[in-house]
Amino acid sequence: AWPFLLCTGVLAAVTISKYHLSRPFLLVVLCATVTEAFVSVQLPWRQYNNPVEIPNVYTQVEGPVLDLYPEVKILGRYSDHLIWFSTMGCFFQSSHGRAISDNCVATDPKKQHRKKISKWLIPVLMNGDTKTAKSTLERYGYTSVVVYPDLFTEGDRRRLLHAFYAIDSDPVISENAGMYAMLFRLAASPVQERTLPESERSVQWGTSVLVDAKNLEFDFFPGAGVTFKPHQLLVDGTSYPLERRRDSPSHFATIAGNFDGVSTLQVVSDDVLWEGRFASGASDEQLTVSEEEGFLAVTSVSAQSPASRDIPKWATRSWLFLSVLFGIFHVHRFWQRRWLFRAEKENRAVGL
Repeated sequence: AWPFLLCTGVLAAVTISKYHLSRPFLLVVLCATVTEAFVSVQLPWRQYNNPVEIPNVYTQVEGPVLDLYPEVKILGRYSDHLIWFSTMGCFFQSSHGRAISDNCVATDPKKQHRKKISKWLIPVLMNGDTKTAKSTLERYGYTSVVVYPDLFTEGDRRRLLHAFYAIDSDPVISENAGMYAMLFRLAASPVQERTLPESERSVQWGTSVLVDAKNLEFDFFPGAGVTFKPHQLLVDGTSYPLERRRDSPSHFATIAGNFDGVSTLQVVSDDVLWEGRFASGASDEQLTVSEEEGFLAVTSVSAQSPASRDIPKWATRSWLFLSVLFGIFHVHRFWQRRWLFRAEKENRAVGL
């Protein structure tokens, strides 16, 4: 949006500079500008300071480090966490100075190499394949992985930590800066891969950690272009309705029951859209599935900053009010100039 606003601002500046505008008109422009900033954009209330310290685990980093964050469940128009995770990693790098997988210049979180590596790594760890995870990360030159367990749901947190403790049984832990961070060490290989691993559709979730679940919260994100129809969730053959969320493109179901061992899940519309298996890792299990990507490890944190909150409808209508105001003003100026033109013509006709 900023190129459009820049061009609009230049056009407005040129327009104002070309006309001899009266003081009342300039006051109207000033009032309109202040109104737009305070009422529509709400800048004073959407800006805030967020002081951040650097977790002490980064003082132990000896080489390239991978910051491992969960996926983000998009609820509403915006999600701060996608950009927060990248900016935090870049900010921390300003202290430890080691190589990271984030592109600190790019503004699109989806284009980050870290995100692509995480999409491959997390399903591998969730299923307990620590040998493949460790050897692959070492071939890519990583000497450590930093994990923030509190960002994950309880079940995913247990699965991840169970896998990482098999890689490094004595991690470095820090609790400063308001963050619980864990650093797991690796041994970088001298021969390093250059091509990023390709993630596959995850259809199995958790086999090494088994906890009897009493409740299951399930979210399903259909693929692009899928027409929303009534969906059903089948858990070991038992059918449960999936309801459409108001603030998200997902369907969800909350199920109370006993889930012990490995359960089979199916999302059914006219056909089977997705099928997978999971082993519960917490008493209150939370699962998120994308039709295109399979199981996702999503963050358990849902709060958003004031900078990303939706602008109320009454505030967006200020644009309509300003447009009508300027329209009335321009019509008034048009008729005023037309009247002056007629008066001048009549004066010439009578020889004045």
